[in-house]
Amino acid sequence: MRKRRNWLKTSIAMLTLIATVLETGFSSVSTLAAEITTEDGIVVNNDAIEDSNVEPTSDFSEGEDLSIDVEQQNDVEGDYSEDTDARVEETFGESDELRSGTLDVTDDGITGSGYDEISVYVNTEYLDNKDTFRIEFSGPMEASYNPVINDVLDKTNDGRYDFENLEGSDFSVRATSDDDVILSYKYNEDGYPEIVIESIEAEKVLETKTLASRDGNEIEAVSGEGFDSITVLLDTEELSDSASFKLYVESKAAATVDGQSAIDGIGGLDKDSDQVIIEDLDEESFVAYVVSDNDEIKIKSIVNIDSVEDGIAVITVDNEDTKRVYEFEDSKIKVTATLEKA
Repeated sequence: MRKRRNWLKTSIAMLTLIATVLETGFSSVSTLAAEITTEDGIVVNNDAIEDSNVEPTSDFSEGEDLSIDVEQQNDVEGDYSEDTDARVEETFGESDELRSGTLDVTDDGITGSGYDEISVYVNTEYLDNKDTFRIEFSGPMEASYNPVINDVLDKTNDGRYDFENLEGSDFSVRATSDDDVILSYKYNEDGYPEIVIESIEAEKVLETKTLASRDGNEIEAVSGEGFDSITVLLDTEELSDSASFKLYVESKAAATVDGQSAIDGIGGLDKDSDQVIIEDLDEESFVAYVVSDNDEIKIKSIVNIDSVEDGIAVITVDNEDTKRVYEFEDSKIKVTATLEKA
């Protein structure tokens, strides 16, 4: 039974091969060898196919290369190897349930009439923690909804908001924001109106800055914006073992290092410290610098930017010269110089 089934498969394959040759439109085929291997491993040779009287339908001549250039094929079908934006969203239509009234979802907001109640979804998936927004609703005085929309909202206020007791009256729902965000309106996958609030990615800036300290000396600092976190590499090779220093960050953001407030200063840094990661910057502008943690031992720092894209800066920390009296003496003269500042 199995041999008969294999013979049938072999016959079908041979017929398919003959049909393929006929479809090429060549007037004659002198020799065409093919090998068909059955499930039993038997090789069936089809040594030749007789001349066909089918009129040619192609301008290709015998021996011409009929292969398709891969690059040409990519040009036709499109090259899908390139990275695509993960934020490309599908377009969905209105739910059948909502067709009982009139609903318009446009670039200006969501408007409608003819409903007793309506549900609007808020999507904050791409909203930064620092950015906020408001929901504005206008409609009949009898309408009821979650009073939270009267407050300033943030990333945590996503989800469904129900507006009830509309009594078929006209209404509108829209979002506003004072921050750099993109507001858009669409139907979600369930066919209900959705407000999407998306933060605009801030430009990354990382550079050095010179500050004036209380004693009149200059302090080199790291200045930047557009980062959620940065890494500060500490070069303390020349720092004495007895010296210690603190890192301060000035920013509107509640910057932290290992969960501690960097605004209040991060102490306990010394010769063995190799790096600190400043987090929770929320893309706000900031200035970071180090100062001595010991009034008796002064330090100096030099700042270099290693990578703006990755947010990496290097602060070289060294002891500051504290010597104020210099003496020189030989067989003929003795000189003592006392400096006003070290």
